[in-house]
Amino acid sequence: MIRHGRTLAALAAGTLLLAATAAAGDKPRDERSEASATSLRDVGSRFEQVRLLAATDRSAALAEAEQSLDQVLRGGLEADQRAAARFLAGAIASELGDFARAGESYRDAAGGLAKGPFVDDAEFAAIVALEASGDDATAAREWVKWEKRHATSTLVPVARLRQAWNALRRGETAQAQKQLAALQTASPWLAKDARFTLAQATVAWRSGKAADALALLGPKVTGASAVYLKALCLEQQGSLLKAAAAYQEAAERYPDSPLRDAAMLAKANTFLSAGDHRSAAEE
Repeated sequence: MIRHGRTLAALAAGTLLLAATAAAGDKPRDERSEASATSLRDVGSRFEQVRLLAATDRSAALAEAEQSLDQVLRGGLEADQRAAARFLAGAIASELGDFARAGESYRDAAGGLAKGPFVDDAEFAAIVALEASGDDATAAREWVKWEKRHATSTLVPVARLRQAWNALRRGETAQAQKQLAALQTASPWLAKDARFTLAQATVAWRSGKAADALALLGPKVTGASAVYLKALCLEQQGSLLKAAAAYQEAAERYPDSPLRDAAMLAKANTFLSAGDHRSAAEE
C-alpha cells in the first residue's frame, strides 16, 4: 500500500530539545545537570546530521547516536530533559525501523510531559509509530482518542489526513473519501499539500476512476508513491506499455524507496498481461 512522507517525529524531537534547553535557563541546575543538558543537545545535533547521511552509512551512525543517548539517559536529567531524551530515543528507533520500541519511547515521553505543550506531539508520534509497525486497526482507534484529548492542537489537520490514509490502507475507500472531503472544508490550505492530493488520487484510483486520479496527479509527477500510483492508473486504463514505463521510472528514479521492488515486479507482470512473455521473463 502506498505510504507517504516522513513523520513529524524528528521535528518534534528538535522542538522538545529546544524547549528543555530553554527551561534550563529558567531555574538553577547543578553542574551534573548542566553537563547532561549539553550532552543531550549534542546527541540531538548529531541525530539531525545522521539523518542526512546516505542509507548505507545511516544505520551505523544511528546506532552510535542511540548508544550515546542511552548514556545520557543514565545520567542526572531533569524531568523535562528526560522527556525530551525519550522523545529523541523514539525518533532514533523510528529511523532504525524499530517501531515498537519507538512507540514505547514516545509514550514514555508523553507521560513525562504530562499536560505540557508538547504532549500532543509525543502522542501523535506514538500513533505514527503504531501505523508504521502495521497495526492500522489499533492506530485508527487511537487517532479518535487523540483528537478528543487534543481538539485544539495545531496537529489536528495532519492527524485527520493520516486517518484518511489509514482508512485507505484498511480498504475503507468510502470512509477515506468522506474524511478527505471534510478535511478540505475544514482546512482548505491543506488541499494544496502533496500528501492530500496523493490521497485524493488514490481514492479515485480505488474507485475505478483512473482518469480522475491522473488529472489530480498532474502532468509532472514526482515522488515514488505518486509515480507508482500513476503506473497503477495507466494499467487500470489498459495502457500497459506506458504503465510498464512508469513502473520502471518509479524503480529507477527512487532506488531507496520501499516501492522499488514492487515496481519492478509490477513492470514484469505488466509485460505478462500484455502477452510479451519474453520481456516478462527478462524482468
